[in-house]
Amino acid sequence: MIADFVTLARNVPVLHLHYDGRQEPHRPSDLARLRTDGLIVYDAGNTRPPCR
Repeated sequence: MIADFVTLARNVPVLHLHYDGRQEPHRPSDLARLRTDGLIVYDAGNTRPPCR
C-alpha cells in the first residue's frame, strides 16, 4: 500500500529488492485508484463503477 501511494500519488518509481539482489519495479494494484483529492482508494467489492 505504501508503494502504491508513492507510485501513484507522488509519481516516484519504487523498486522491490529481492533476496538475490534483483530489483523489480513496483506495479500498483489493479484495484488502486488515485482520487482527485490525492488519496488512494481500493475499489474491491465496490458495486458502483469508480469515479474518475
